[in-house]
Amino acid sequence: MMERYLSDHMKKGDFKLLGIALIVLVLISAIIYLAFTSSNDDEYVFTFPLEETANYAANEIIPIYVEEEELVQNYYAEFINLIVNDRDNAYSYVKSDVKEIDYPTIELFNNRMDELIASGILESRVEKYRKDEQDGKTIYYVTNTNGNRITFIESSIMNYEIIV
Repeated sequence: MMERYLSDHMKKGDFKLLGIALIVLVLISAIIYLAFTSSNDDEYVFTFPLEETANYAANEIIPIYVEEEELVQNYYAEFINLIVNDRDNAYSYVKSDVKEIDYPTIELFNNRMDELIASGILESRVEKYRKDEQDGKTIYYVTNTNGNRITFIESSIMNYEIIV
């Protein structure tokens, strides 16, 4: 019955075209299958370094230590990124008493950041820094290669205020 229905509504050339399309589809499927199954899966096997984690239990927090110099460079890079891409957020990092005295409006802060950008802060990097402890906070006094000084007052890791 189905054959009679198809023969009534399709021409003979359509059957040939349908057959060729079916053969091509099967060949493409076979090529894709062979391409993905014949690759060497041993290249992608991840071996977990058991000797490094042997002393830790399942779901235990593994401490990661960040070098102080790397931390200062991250703070500096984040600040540069913020003054370029998100001035409002950068303004929120400025220490509140400095903000009240030096930058009572965001326009004044933006003017100062434009001055820093004009002085070449985007091309600069951390040249030196000094660490100090005060009132339970860690203070990093950073000098970049252009001589600009930025102070990061860290309450905890990645929780800090800035004095520009």
